[in-house]
Amino acid sequence: MKIDKSEPFFYIVILSLFITQIFGNLIFVINIFTAFYLLLKRKMNLVSFTIINKLIYPLPIYTYGLIIFNSFRNKNLLFYDNQLLFTLFNCNRNIDFLYFQKYSLEQIECKSSIGFGLFEKYISTILDPWYASLTIALLFVIYLYFIISKIPDNKKFIFILFFVSPPFLFLFTSLNSDLFMFSHLLFIVVYKKNKLTIFDYLLITFFSQLKIYFVGLLLGAALYKYLSKNKVEFYKAVYFIVLNASLFIYDFFTNTRSSYQNEIFGVPFVYAPMNTFGIVADLKTFFDVQLSFVENSKFIIIVFILFFFVFAVFIRNNKNSYILPSNYRELFMYIFPVCMIINFFGNFGYKFVFNFLLVYIIFEVLNFRQNIYIFSIFLVIPIYSALNLVNDHTLFTPSTLNSFVWTYSRIVFYVLNLLFIVVFSNIFKKIYKNS
Repeated sequence: MKIDKSEPFFYIVILSLFITQIFGNLIFVINIFTAFYLLLKRKMNLVSFTIINKLIYPLPIYTYGLIIFNSFRNKNLLFYDNQLLFTLFNCNRNIDFLYFQKYSLEQIECKSSIGFGLFEKYISTILDPWYASLTIALLFVIYLYFIISKIPDNKKFIFILFFVSPPFLFLFTSLNSDLFMFSHLLFIVVYKKNKLTIFDYLLITFFSQLKIYFVGLLLGAALYKYLSKNKVEFYKAVYFIVLNASLFIYDFFTNTRSSYQNEIFGVPFVYAPMNTFGIVADLKTFFDVQLSFVENSKFIIIVFILFFFVFAVFIRNNKNSYILPSNYRELFMYIFPVCMIINFFGNFGYKFVFNFLLVYIIFEVLNFRQNIYIFSIFLVIPIYSALNLVNDHTLFTPSTLNSFVWTYSRIVFYVLNLLFIVVFSNIFKKIYKNS
C-alpha cells in the first residue's frame, strides 16, 4: 500500500517537527504526539516508510544542533552534569584544580564526592570538562544514528521521536553519566543480545559501582537463568552479584562521603514536581507541595479513583494477552529490575529514558490505542515541557493546568509500572509452566 501524496496534513505535521520546537516546548510536544499517532497508524496499515524515514531522519541531529546553537547564543548552561563529573575526575588528580562552568561562569570547587559510588574516587583525568563534554555529546549522537540504522524501517520513527522527547532531551542537555548505562542497554535491546559476555558483566560491575540501580541487570539475568535452568549462566550472574554486593558493603563501611538531605540507605534522591518522577518523589511531593486548589488528601483520593478506572479500562480483557515473543522475554527480564529500582526512587526526568527500553519491547503486544497512551508518557514526564517551561524550573503553582498535567503524568506512570508487572508475571508463569 503506497502513501497517498495528496495528504497535505500528514506532511505538514511531519515537516513542522523541524519548526515548532523553535516556538516553545508545548507546541513541540503536541507536534510529536500528533506525528506519533499518524505514523503508528501507517505502521498498522502496512504503509511503506521509505519516504517518511528520509523526512524524519535528520530530526534528532537538527534538534540537538538547535539546542547547542541556542546555548552558545544565549549563554545557557549546557552539559552541566558531565562538566561536574569531569571536574571531579580532574580533582582526583589535582586537588587544587579550578574550573568555571560554561556558560554560567560559576566556579566549581573540588569535592570528595558528587554522589556516585565506590569508583568515583579512583577515576582521574586531565581532560578539560567542557571539551570532554562536547566530544562525548558528538560520539553519543553518532552512536544514536548507528542504532537507528539497525532498526527496521517501520519502527525507526519510534526511536527518532523518542530521541527528541522531553526526558531524552533532558538527558542530552545535562549529559548525565546515565547516558553510558542507557547506551549499553540500548545496544542489548536493539541487537537482542540475550547472552551476556564476561565483558558485559565487567561493564555492568563498573557501572553499578557508579550508579547502584544498574545492578538490577544482574538480578534480572540471574532470575531468568535460574527459571530457565541454565546453571552455568546462573552461577556466572550470581558470582557478579556477590562481587558487587561485596563492593557495596566495602564502600558503605569505608567511604567518608557526607550524607545527603534526601537519601535512602545512602542512596540520594530528588523530588520536584516539575522535573522529577518516582514513588519516593511522589510521596515527598504529597507531603511538601500543594498540588491543587483542594487539600492534598482529598486531591490524591481523586487521583487514585481516576488511576484505577484508567488501569481497568486499559487492561480490560487483555491481561493474559501480554505474552512477549521468546526472543524478547529474556531481555524484558533483564531490564525490568533496573526500571523498577529507578521508578521507586526520586530521580530527575532524564533517568526516565530507561523505561523506553521496556516500552519498545512490549509495543508489539499492545493495541493501537494502548501504544498511543503509553507513548504519551514520554511527553509528560518530566512535566515542565508540557507546561512550556524550561528544565530548571522547579516551582510548582497549583493551577488548574498544572494540576491536570501532574495528574495525567502520574496516572500514566503508575499504569505503565503495573503493566510492566503484569508482563513480568506472564513471563514468569510461562517459564514456570514450561519447566
